[in-house]
Amino acid sequence: MGCLWYQHCACGFDIVSATEEVEVTLPIELKGEAPGTHEGGIVNFMKHEIVISCPVRSLPDKLILRINDLHLNGILTASHVPLPEGARLVTAAETPLVTCVAPVAEADDTAPA
Repeated sequence: MGCLWYQHCACGFDIVSATEEVEVTLPIELKGEAPGTHEGGIVNFMKHEIVISCPVRSLPDKLILRINDLHLNGILTASHVPLPEGARLVTAAETPLVTCVAPVAEADDTAPA
């Protein structure tokens, strides 16, 4: 049967086999520097977690998304997140996670109407 893993959740403790697949929501951590910031853009981290289905033995604490190729007006979706071996994406692949956009100029409240 192999090792047993203990997973704590809000409903209590579950005992699962190391080979069992579980569906979990994991945080995303951004790494790197977006070239779009040097092109006048700002990085907008829109969605901070995604859902994956993964064997317990491959379950990470978080997922890393590298933004080194994010240019001005670029977008990274859930499909861009590298997943652990044996994992599959449950969140829709086209879900936007990070964009790099030009800053929006705020209206000047002191200007005459």
